[in-house]
Amino acid sequence: MKNKTVLTIGLCAIALLTVALLSLFAQDKKVSADKQNQSAKLSKSIKFGGWTIPEIKDAEVIDNDICKMQNSSVARKLYKLKKRFYTQQDFYSLNSNGILTVETQYLAITTVLTYNYNEKTFAYCIQYIPYGVSKNGGRALYGFPVTVFYVDEDGDGKFESRYAESDFPNEVPDWVTKVQH
Repeated sequence: MKNKTVLTIGLCAIALLTVALLSLFAQDKKVSADKQNQSAKLSKSIKFGGWTIPEIKDAEVIDNDICKMQNSSVARKLYKLKKRFYTQQDFYSLNSNGILTVETQYLAITTVLTYNYNEKTFAYCIQYIPYGVSKNGGRALYGFPVTVFYVDEDGDGKFESRYAESDFPNEVPDWVTKVQH
């Protein structure tokens, strides 16, 4: 009787261990499949008509400095907007299967910087904070800031290239530094 009980407990332990191992194996396969389907944020998005840049002509310059970009000294100005500007932006991701997804985020602009060389604005750095709308219609900011750069790549006045903060090329576009005759 005692041997039967030990045998039964031993077989149950082996069965539980087998189920646990199979469960871990299945979970590892699921994690591996999830990793394959993970999306990578696209570092540069081009909008041929240009991205909408907030109006800053009435904004107050609260700081300015000179920064180095590609061996050029660039004027950088920080603006304080007179009123909060709300917008929505589409962000694009591409998963490993080549499927493009679009995520629309509702954002409040908190900071606007301009980058100028020889009095020519070639880039904007805009910091946003996501917002939500309450049941009574009020807006509440939440989450971490999102920093995006908009660049006029060809001098047409349209800021058609949008870069994630970590992917900003930190270069002055060729059209800015060309000598005009």
